Amino acid sequence: MRYRPDTCGCVIIQQWDPAVDSSAITLSSVESKCAPHAGLSDAEVWDAVYAGSPTGENGKKNKIRNRIFEQWGVEIVSFSFSGTGKDRVLTIVTSGLTANQRTAAQTWANTNIGVGKVVIS
Repeated sequence: MRYRPDTCGCVIIQQWDPAVDSSAITLSSVESKCAPHAGLSDAEVWDAVYAGSPTGENGKKNKIRNRIFEQWGVEIVSFSFSGTGKDRVLTIVTSGLTANQRTAAQTWANTNIGVGKVVIS
């Protein structure tokens, strides 16, 4: 099955056996790589973007999005990634968070995702 993450332009072919375990999704191949991930191996692309990976771009985005919504009932307005390779930085834009809430969200991201991995604006 084709997987097109919303964090980049890569196209990944993933596989799983739903009869065994629908959550055991694995990499089959990388069909194409976006410019920021062009220098990575297929396995590194999978680790960098896959939603099921806690360190992957989708995993990071989903963690902070869920935290902000669960904590303050605020949806993110937009997100973007900067940089190249497997350590791109996620920028989250919100509307409706106070300065103190933004600071609390940034502190949570630093603690739970990593310092310098996420910027809350």
